[in-house]
Amino acid sequence: MKRTVFITGYPRQLARLIAEESLEDPEVTAVMLVRPRHHGEWGAWAQRLGERAARVEAVLGDVSSIDLGLSGAAYRALATRADVIHHAAVATAEGEQVRLAEQLNLQGTRELIALVDAAHGWGRRPRVVIQSSVRVAGDFVGTLSEADLELGQGFRGPIESSLFRAERAWRRAPAAWGVTVVRRALMVGHSVTGEVDLLDGLYVLILLLLSAPVDLQVVPLPVIGEQPLNIVPVDFVARASVALGQDVTMAGQTVHLVDPSPLPVRRVWELLARASSKQLGRGVVPVHVARALLSAPGLERLARSPRAFFDQVASRAWFGASNSQRWLRGAAIECPPFAGYAEVLVGAVRARLAASPMRRVEAVEAREADADDPLW
Repeated sequence: MKRTVFITGYPRQLARLIAEESLEDPEVTAVMLVRPRHHGEWGAWAQRLGERAARVEAVLGDVSSIDLGLSGAAYRALATRADVIHHAAVATAEGEQVRLAEQLNLQGTRELIALVDAAHGWGRRPRVVIQSSVRVAGDFVGTLSEADLELGQGFRGPIESSLFRAERAWRRAPAAWGVTVVRRALMVGHSVTGEVDLLDGLYVLILLLLSAPVDLQVVPLPVIGEQPLNIVPVDFVARASVALGQDVTMAGQTVHLVDPSPLPVRRVWELLARASSKQLGRGVVPVHVARALLSAPGLERLARSPRAFFDQVASRAWFGASNSQRWLRGAAIECPPFAGYAEVLVGAVRARLAASPMRRVEAVEAREADADDPLW
């Protein structure tokens, strides 16, 4: 049966992988919302899909614009055509463009809700899968279940607050829409290729390790070294999200895509240090000292938001995932253990930096500043 899958979030890696995974089904056509400035690179990416390129289309628009920036006719055509909607245009990491990221999370959510509402008004009943984050837990202490959202938590930054408000808006949508909410843990690059969009989050540490002098033996480690750090690779998130869009029994559910056996912070850092040919010291450094170290001149250029990384590490929430794990087992989808791909992540960053040996930091900054345009 032929189906049309509509995807927001291009050019981010997650959106591209959702499209590629969807196109594995020869009956699927993928329609991607692409800003005009990205149309050229979208065409180059589509051509790399080989024979699948004939089943992928671009709709030029903007997720945060009224009617997605489409004409009335194009908007209605999209709303009455989509069988599955994957809303992957979401900002989950603290960065420099906070105002624009909030606009993406909140205005983008409003526009997608309007699209789904229009689709139902025109007799269409699309499956809807929206990306969220376990960061909706904010400063909550305890276990966040898949059914939980409003727990009186505070938020450690505007991104967390906007993620919470966006998910709350989807939860208040009509039950008949059957929206599936995907709350993912700290997402990193591809577990096989190491490819990643932004050198942010966990990559703050990888960049620090790779840029440190060879004789540096001590790496700043927060005092909460035994706290679990839940990490998932982007390919796992993409595969699970596509499968959720195909499973009508998961309509109306919230799914935690997390590592069922998260490693403690200390072990994560040991694995990354080993892959970076660095050795961890025995002691620990308090969180505020670690932040100060990473904010030193030179290191701040390597990591655009070190504070966000340590604040995320400092989270005291646990993420209940019994229902999600049961569904994942039934779908034969498994989150790979971090120890199995830590070296792949470090190797990919090392290669990325080596590609611009004369301007390592500057080259990374330039690429990331362009890639971090949140209004895809």
